[in-house]
Amino acid sequence: MLLSVLAMLANYLFMKKLLSVILMLSMAALSAGASVYDVNGDGVVDINDVNRVVNTILGRASWRAADVNGDGRVSVADLNAVVNAMLGRNITRSFTVNGVTFRMVYVEGGTFTMGTTVEPSSDVGVNATLHQVTLSSYYIGETEVTQALWVAVMGSNPSPSTSDPQQPVELVSWARCYDFISKLNELTGEHFRLPTEAEWEYAARGGNRSRGCMYAGSNTVGDVAWYDDNTNSTHPVATLQPNEGGC
Repeated sequence: MLLSVLAMLANYLFMKKLLSVILMLSMAALSAGASVYDVNGDGVVDINDVNRVVNTILGRASWRAADVNGDGRVSVADLNAVVNAMLGRNITRSFTVNGVTFRMVYVEGGTFTMGTTVEPSSDVGVNATLHQVTLSSYYIGETEVTQALWVAVMGSNPSPSTSDPQQPVELVSWARCYDFISKLNELTGEHFRLPTEAEWEYAARGGNRSRGCMYAGSNTVGDVAWYDDNTNSTHPVATLQPNEGGC
């Protein structure tokens, strides 16, 4: 999913046989509170948080924090999100722009070792600049930005391969990415942005659900990535298995 050719790069830059990579936009990140699903603020997401959302929906109480998806009202969508968080399921938010729907995956904040660690192939040494990074929670795109979404926002498609609108957009500059995000924010009223390098790597590793796989979500590269041993063309997004974090 998120893990096509770009995912190989986020997979700690250890592949020797990468497809020739052109600039692609991974997906804008949307900030989230450090414990957005911890409605009562006690440090855990449990039945007490579910009860607060239910009571707010029923009008028995009014907990502002129960609006966990930030849409200005407390509804069943908030309840589902808190229940999924309590059960350890992946949480997503959907957005629609000019008829094209895309989803953002919630990434629970945490601390990880950033850089090339011991999971990758042994012929890429451990990075001497390894360091600990602590991140707050955030949302990241479930997949790369598709050509369909790019066209819905920008009105044209710069990609050389246009056989499927679900293919990732290609040949976009850094400046054009920022134009895209600016227009996306105007259309949605949200505050999307590019993920930081640390946020991107943490999400690619599976966040705090990481199993420490050699590749992002699997020890078999072909399960999660297109590269020069299994393809010579661009593929639609979400055609391979997601990683532990659901992206």
